[in-house]
Amino acid sequence: MQGSFFGDLLAAVYLLAFVLGGVAVANRIFYKEDMLTRLTVGATMGSFMLMWFPSLFSFFMGFNLWSHLLAFVLMAAVTVAVSLLVKHHGSFAVKKPVISVHDVVALTFFGFVFIYYALTLSSHTIPIIGGDVHTGQCTYGDMNMHLGFITSVATQGYFPPEYSILPGTPLNYPFLCDTVSSSLYLMGCSLRFAYMAPMLLAMLQLMSGFWLLVRNWFKDKAKANVASVLFFLCGGFGFIYFMDRLREDPDNFLRIFEAFYNTPTNLVDEGNIRWVNIIVDMLIPQRATLFGWSVLFPLLAVLYKAVFENEDKYFLPAAIFAGGLPMIHTHSFLALGLICATWLLWRLGRSVLDDHPHGNQGKKYINTAVLIAAIPTVICLLYALINLVLNDADRLDPASRSLYIALPAIGLVAGLLLAGVWLLVLNVINGRAKDLACTWLVFLAVTLVLAVPQLVKWTFSQVGEGTMLKGHFNWGNINDNYLWFYIKNIGVVALLAVPALLNAKKHFKVVAPALVIFFIAEFVVFKPNVYDNNKLLYVSYALVACVVASYMVDAYRALKKADIKGRRVLAVIVLILCTFSAVLTMHREQVSDYVLYDKHQLAAAEYIEKNAPSDAVVLTETRHNNAISSLTGRNIVCGSSSFLYYHGVNYHQSQQDAMLMLMDPIRFNDLMEKYSVDYILVSNYERSAYREFYKLYSGGYPGYTTEINENMLAENFELVFSSGDVNIYKVTN
Repeated sequence: MQGSFFGDLLAAVYLLAFVLGGVAVANRIFYKEDMLTRLTVGATMGSFMLMWFPSLFSFFMGFNLWSHLLAFVLMAAVTVAVSLLVKHHGSFAVKKPVISVHDVVALTFFGFVFIYYALTLSSHTIPIIGGDVHTGQCTYGDMNMHLGFITSVATQGYFPPEYSILPGTPLNYPFLCDTVSSSLYLMGCSLRFAYMAPMLLAMLQLMSGFWLLVRNWFKDKAKANVASVLFFLCGGFGFIYFMDRLREDPDNFLRIFEAFYNTPTNLVDEGNIRWVNIIVDMLIPQRATLFGWSVLFPLLAVLYKAVFENEDKYFLPAAIFAGGLPMIHTHSFLALGLICATWLLWRLGRSVLDDHPHGNQGKKYINTAVLIAAIPTVICLLYALINLVLNDADRLDPASRSLYIALPAIGLVAGLLLAGVWLLVLNVINGRAKDLACTWLVFLAVTLVLAVPQLVKWTFSQVGEGTMLKGHFNWGNINDNYLWFYIKNIGVVALLAVPALLNAKKHFKVVAPALVIFFIAEFVVFKPNVYDNNKLLYVSYALVACVVASYMVDAYRALKKADIKGRRVLAVIVLILCTFSAVLTMHREQVSDYVLYDKHQLAAAEYIEKNAPSDAVVLTETRHNNAISSLTGRNIVCGSSSFLYYHGVNYHQSQQDAMLMLMDPIRFNDLMEKYSVDYILVSNYERSAYREFYKLYSGGYPGYTTEINENMLAENFELVFSSGDVNIYKVTN
């Protein structure tokens, strides 16, 4: 866990080498673009190679130093090959840039965001204070899971990975966001460095990629800056719940900074507020989302150029990025698919209009396409409504109700596919087959060749468990009016979304995928946890926020042109309303501090790390903050249901068996052999969990007390570690 200085240095050099390799490749392929684009796309390429190249070799030879040496050789070979094969178009050096006031604003804003992100991530990533391991509010849960994935892959070397919290079960979670840190941890660096370094790089890629997308789209840096503020400091009107009776009860406001999850962007029980700030509740704790978006937004910045500015040669590198997304972040891959499908429909429609410049024939074809798309959607929507009303939705069996709710989304997808086929046929008839084959067909073919094996091996198996992909309407709303729920959660952006979209004009073609994503995400959930649909909804929000930002900037410029007094004050008030909830939440997160593992649990983890074989199995209870599974990389019999359930994994038998073995490992020796238990850990966590288990199952196992029989453990197994409330017994096979 602690690593060494040499390990930190080696890991840093390895990471930097991949980044520089990516930048060298991007410098050749994207020679026409400015330095920021080449640096951003290049760093993204480097991170992408670091996630994928070691994995390619690890499938055949395990996750070890040899696979990483070969990955480094492959990266170097790709860099050299691109340098030799792609025609030289000048050096990386560029003219001295002209710094505008908008550039200064962007640097200031993103500097603030990155410094905040780095400081908060640092204070939350397993610092040892007074002998205990601490963390913050947002990382108290998910970070334990990610640490376990990172350490188990690096320690055990088994690939593709299995759950260390449910041994023998394939890891269907998009694991590349964690194996990128496993690669660095394998070099001998500290777990803290391995966890943080790739995240900081990914955050830079995301910030720059998003800004580039908006700049490329609107050709306006001011709009890119405002859109960045709306996206990264997102938050609605949740602060109002803490302003009530401020004089009489100041504690109502102060609980933002003291209570657990009582923030203006996450106040579920009291205010039905769940539109979280993405920095605090997405990009710090949820690594898959961070790494997915760190690829998605630079990719969209490139794909925008390919689709709307006829940079056809960008389709191939974009396809490689897209094809590698599923095991980085499946939701980002799905969002990208919907965006590309909508943009392709636009391009097909644009070509039809270009082929019929005179008369109304082209418009008739487009109207037909719209009708083709609308008919299945409307039919499915009406059919679902009729059945849900006539059959009383609450009385339907869950499968039927789920299907009816999902029907509108199914109808939309079917309609878009049919409309696409219609427009495609028209394009082929008009002689555009070659153009499509060299652009979109290349993109689709390469993407599918790379993505389908991932989807078949990992994603589809999760769906087959039956806990994924079901109908559900209205995302996370609980008993609020539909419109009011989104207005109070999203805030100013929700209020301005409709006029901004109506005013979008030529920009509507770019933002249209946001409406498709939102519609589908409102009727279908893709994981057992409905909340996780926000990983799609935020991509939709990002595109809409760009249009709203454009609308706001245009409105301000109109006020300026008309010389309206007080426009600056009005602009400041609007920005405060947009960001106040986010700023309060961010401050609360920065000052949050919780003990994740106390010094006795940490000492137990250090003992296991130094003395237990890499494939050892430790019997513990199923808490989420398990120092053994998170810090040592060793297996435990069963981990937390808060992780396993939401991954669609069947863990119930292992969970019960773990408690039976704690009850009496001698009587249940067959289970001890089944799970190959090497160590038994008993702490206050196990003692408390056993009491709850005994209350539920004591009737089936008479003769036992409400306490773990530690005398029996001491008589039959060797006590090899004891510290505070923690004892570890070694099982002799």
